[in-house]
Amino acid sequence: MSGVAVRYDAEADVVRSTWTEPVTAAALDFETRQLVKLAEEHGCPRLLSDYSTTSLELTIIDVYRDVREQAAWQVDRTTAKIAVVTPADGSGDELADFYDALALVSGWNARVFDHATQAITWLKR
Repeated sequence: MSGVAVRYDAEADVVRSTWTEPVTAAALDFETRQLVKLAEEHGCPRLLSDYSTTSLELTIIDVYRDVREQAAWQVDRTTAKIAVVTPADGSGDELADFYDALALVSGWNARVFDHATQAITWLKR
């Protein structure tokens, strides 16, 4: 799918997505599947979704579905860490707050950040 690149960053030891187009529900689903696939391939429990250079064309329901689908991941919640970097234009702040709360009550070690450098620092701890 165009608009998103998902790769394993060996230097940071993080599976990371970056975006060049607005994030839709279909694109979010694709990104999620690719992140999990690479996490499994590299044995890396640290995931970074970096939306800083894009905007979110998502609803609360889209975010809810994404977190619900995380329950089916073959990723150990006790070791997995998920970092989300919000769009620089502030367009995803409310969705990020919702995601942060929902991920927490769903048992994920997830946090939302304003900058990728902050997110990577947290993921490495």
